[in-house]
Amino acid sequence: MSNTILELAQILQERQLLLSQLPQEEGTVTHITYDSREVSEGTLFFCKGENFKSDYLKQAEANGAIAYVAEQPFDVTIPGLIVSDVRQAMPLVANYFYHEPWRAIHINALTGTKGKTTTTHFLKAILDKHQMKHQQGETAYFSSTTTYDGVNRGPSQLTTPESIPLFQQLANVRDSRIPFLTMEVSSQALKYRRVDEVMFEMVGFLNISTDHIGTNEHPDFADYLQSKLRIFQHGQYAVINCNTDYFDDVLAAAQASETIDDIITFSREAADADYWVDQIISTPKGQEFVVHEGSSAHSLMLDMPGEFNIDNALMAIAMARHYEVSWETIAEALAEVKAPGRMEVFVSDDDEVKAIVDYAHNKLSMEQLILSARKLFPMAKVWVVTGSAGGKGVSRRKDMGEVIGRLADKSYLTADDNNFESAYDIAKEIETAILTENPTADILMMTDDRQRAIKQALNDALEEPSDVVVLLAGKGTDDYFLINGEKIPYQSDSDFMKDYLKRYNQSK
Repeated sequence: MSNTILELAQILQERQLLLSQLPQEEGTVTHITYDSREVSEGTLFFCKGENFKSDYLKQAEANGAIAYVAEQPFDVTIPGLIVSDVRQAMPLVANYFYHEPWRAIHINALTGTKGKTTTTHFLKAILDKHQMKHQQGETAYFSSTTTYDGVNRGPSQLTTPESIPLFQQLANVRDSRIPFLTMEVSSQALKYRRVDEVMFEMVGFLNISTDHIGTNEHPDFADYLQSKLRIFQHGQYAVINCNTDYFDDVLAAAQASETIDDIITFSREAADADYWVDQIISTPKGQEFVVHEGSSAHSLMLDMPGEFNIDNALMAIAMARHYEVSWETIAEALAEVKAPGRMEVFVSDDDEVKAIVDYAHNKLSMEQLILSARKLFPMAKVWVVTGSAGGKGVSRRKDMGEVIGRLADKSYLTADDNNFESAYDIAKEIETAILTENPTADILMMTDDRQRAIKQALNDALEEPSDVVVLLAGKGTDDYFLINGEKIPYQSDSDFMKDYLKRYNQSK
């Protein structure tokens, strides 16, 4: 793929982003990037971010960049396209450079505070099953954990990629002739225009609760909510959870969108939704429920506990039905699908050890995790082992602490991806919130070693005269700790519980 510098400058000028004069150079752009380490001959380099340094541009120039895009001129020999907003310029140029790849793909985009990854997992499983029945290949998938674009498969760096790699991945999906893509869209991606210029066929709004509030994310909840609502400016069909907080605001945003042609609703409670459920039977191994679509009813099984996962399933079902996926295919896929590290229940052969591994890391997910544990094990005390990530979502610490203080019987505060912060200091913030909610709360601080805290909680639970279920929250299947900017290898909570349970069962 290639364009001239002039062609790309004219695109910026047409959108009234270009502040500088049109360049005289006719150089051919064969690559675009904002990472100086990825620059090769023929690259158009974007200078983005608060932490950008002119040294990055000089490195890009040395590596073969033929022009740059920035909000101010720099002292280099290559021409600069000076723009009013580089974040608006990036998706605009990327969309043109990669020839609008989204037009060839049925893209299903989901946002929400909790459940995005699980829901994309469910929908991908359904669409993969649908494709298999039609002798077609695997569908594409961009999630917070994994990316598959038909060319590359591997762990994701961001929930939603920056706009340039996003368009490159969309081009890979198109060129691989994959008809369906399911992806998560974060509030940061919407706020910072990573998905500008993309039109999704379907957009889904799962839920909203306090999260991602901090100096380097969203300054307040209003900004977080408004960022989430921007997803309706990028979709043709909207799917909305009737039971989300701020439903009226969400519905109003969808109705006000100039691009949304139809709004589809689902609910675990409201029978006037387009898709609703009843006859829910939950066990630690999964759940059965009946989904109503118009006058028809369909019995389904989900191999995951937690009634909130029915919300996730309903979102996936509503999107799949848009593509006329059969109920038989939906039922088969949901009965088989697994989401490792999400409501993963571990029970020993003698029923003495009970634990749940989950990625719960904010107010809503922690609340749902504890309430689900109480429903699954109604006679058991609930103990929580958790920490919180450093450098982001600072409000989570107070929010999760309040939930733990209100709903849990005991907590073990330990390490998470504390990055450049102190795990102990983070835990103290959580502890303060717990004690504010419950001054007599039972709390153990064990921030030096997460696995030691988990072992302590499990062993203490065995000594407890009453039943206990231990919740390992926050890390799921993550096999690393993020410490001082580096990923340090770590046995995931999920793998640890498998080993612990195996040893325990063998000892009996």
